[in-house]
Amino acid sequence: MVSPDGRDGSLQIKQDAFLYQLILAPGQTMTQPIEKARRLYLHQITGSLTLPEAIVQPGDGVKVQDQNDVPFTNHSKQKTVALLFDLP
Repeated sequence: MVSPDGRDGSLQIKQDAFLYQLILAPGQTMTQPIEKARRLYLHQITGSLTLPEAIVQPGDGVKVQDQNDVPFTNHSKQKTVALLFDLP
């Protein structure tokens, strides 16, 4: 949705930050790589997600750092939507 350089049709901002809309169907898993010295912040909007050490419900936020990647899994019976921030 948002990036420093407007890649892939995203909105360009003059910050070192990326914003993604994460949409997963029931049972779907997605793994997000995390570059060294960066962190992810997830804000759950609808549905729920399972991370390796957390179950995230609507309104919850989770910070992930010091990992190479993080898998997000939708174990619910409905579509899940979250905002995923990639920050320095």
